[in-house]
Amino acid sequence: LKRRQVALQPAEEEELPLAAEDVSKQARTKAEQDRDIMERGARAFVSFVRGYKEHQCNFIFRLAELDLGKLATGIGLMGLPKMPETTGKSAKSAITFTPSAVDPDSVKFRDKAREKQRQRNLQ
Repeated sequence: LKRRQVALQPAEEEELPLAAEDVSKQARTKAEQDRDIMERGARAFVSFVRGYKEHQCNFIFRLAELDLGKLATGIGLMGLPKMPETTGKSAKSAITFTPSAVDPDSVKFRDKAREKQRQRNLQ
């Protein structure tokens, strides 16, 4: 940037309103209350891991170095999705992840119509 004569100024430090732990706790609390949020979090996790794994710059984005347990905690997942990357011998993600005490099957949809449909599908 100096060659192109772009002026740089040091950034001011901003205080963040919440710490990362607080945000992940809030996300988990929301997931424990609404099945839609729980399912979307799981889909986001699976999508991120697959995209990370299949990225063309795999010499930069190394799945083996990514702590999937901390990622799942940051997203607010209640449990790790069952996928090859989170199970098996090479999965160290279970060590850094603490599953929720709430049973995922007991979490209901906030939308009553979707919850009725889910209950019908379970029978």
